[in-house]
Amino acid sequence: MRNLKSLIKYFTYIGIITLLLLSNSLFSQNINFQTLGGVAVPSPSLSTCPTSTYSFSAHLKNETGGPVSQDAARVRITVTGSNPTVVYIIDNFPKGGTLADDASQSVTQTISMSVPGNNNISVEVYLDASPGTIMDTDVANMTVHQLPINNTFLTSGFTQVNRQQIVEIELGGDDTVSSNFDTYTVRLNGTDHTHTVDNTTSSNIATVAEGIKDLLHAVSGFTVTRALRGTPLPAVQVIKITGDTAGTAFKYSATSSTTQSFGAPRVTHGSKKIDLCGNDSITFQTDSGQNTDPYNFFINNASSTGDQSSQSFTMVSPSDGDVVFAQIKDVNICTQQTYPITLNVSNTPDQDGNAIAIEGTGFTQFNDNQSFKVRIEGTLADAETFSITTTGTTYTATVSNTKSGTFSASETILDLSNRLSTSGFTIVNGGGNATDAFLTITTPLAGTAFTVTTATSSGADFGTVLLAGSKGIAICENS
Repeated sequence: MRNLKSLIKYFTYIGIITLLLLSNSLFSQNINFQTLGGVAVPSPSLSTCPTSTYSFSAHLKNETGGPVSQDAARVRITVTGSNPTVVYIIDNFPKGGTLADDASQSVTQTISMSVPGNNNISVEVYLDASPGTIMDTDVANMTVHQLPINNTFLTSGFTQVNRQQIVEIELGGDDTVSSNFDTYTVRLNGTDHTHTVDNTTSSNIATVAEGIKDLLHAVSGFTVTRALRGTPLPAVQVIKITGDTAGTAFKYSATSSTTQSFGAPRVTHGSKKIDLCGNDSITFQTDSGQNTDPYNFFINNASSTGDQSSQSFTMVSPSDGDVVFAQIKDVNICTQQTYPITLNVSNTPDQDGNAIAIEGTGFTQFNDNQSFKVRIEGTLADAETFSITTTGTTYTATVSNTKSGTFSASETILDLSNRLSTSGFTIVNGGGNATDAFLTITTPLAGTAFTVTTATSSGADFGTVLLAGSKGIAICENS
């Protein structure tokens, strides 16, 4: 009996040891996460700037003891926090047929991380669709950085006056397709507002625009209108968003899932304005940029400087209605934007060609042919635009290296000269070189005043000089 009891104890001990060894072997035979977002597990800390297309990656290793066939495994991503969502990765893991034992593979998934705040990204890999057999799980901490408006935008020597900011969004195209599910999302100060057209109906574009307008108009702090803009063709619906509080800038963006043309928002009036004369130059200055070339200055929603190291930008030929703002990369490599400023530019008397009243004797006033010199001076880049406006018509040349194989001031002046040939003015191409060229515009009608204004998306100087007024005086000798 004593020997039997000893034998039973021995077999019980062996069984427990075997079970423990087997359990350890089973627990080690998993598909395990190695990194999340490029950072080693466990619980990596990640961060991003606000984006709707964040590419989240998970690197996994097959430690099951055998190959895993394509689509046998599943990866589930669950986000809680400021950007809640659940995403299943099914079709792309494992990729390429099978994942061999002891082999590694990465999977990526685009998820929205557009709302600033803290998030937990939970990832699970499992071998059935329930899920039931979870092989591994981990959590990444994700911080989506805030993008405040940069309130440092100095204009030394010029007074900034509060006004209401206005942003416009264009919506064009034909009727929505009844089989499509269309969404239009406008973000104002970090909050999304989505108008949806379901897949059971077809709506004309005006109805869609009216729906977006009504949705945004109900948002506190904004007045929103909608109107048809018939010219230039094609006609578009324009949704105009006006901030109710003068001097307060607001952030804006727009996305859509639609066959329609839902344009990027354009700021048409800044939250500040400056009054200046057409012959003034004005310097804008901001700060807080980090890393290489963190500053980029924009005129009328187009970059004028490109990324640069200087925190200052000088406009030598401002045009009435120009809207200027800057974008700045911060310490997180996120892009902040300053509040926008509208330029209210008044022509000087010589720019208007107005005659100066002269009193006295010994001279005779006569009619003259008013004339302007228009000059480009500086380095040009592909796709930059140069526009000349006179008598209500704008003539625009776009820089392209298809002309003489270079980005050239002289080629751009030639293009402008050709476009102005139908203006009714006498146009003379003064020629030049790649970085300095000019033309002259002269009225054939003596005594008739006219104006010329210029605008450009380039960092090159582009301006006018009055060569002759519409009136002249002949002075007698000894007068």
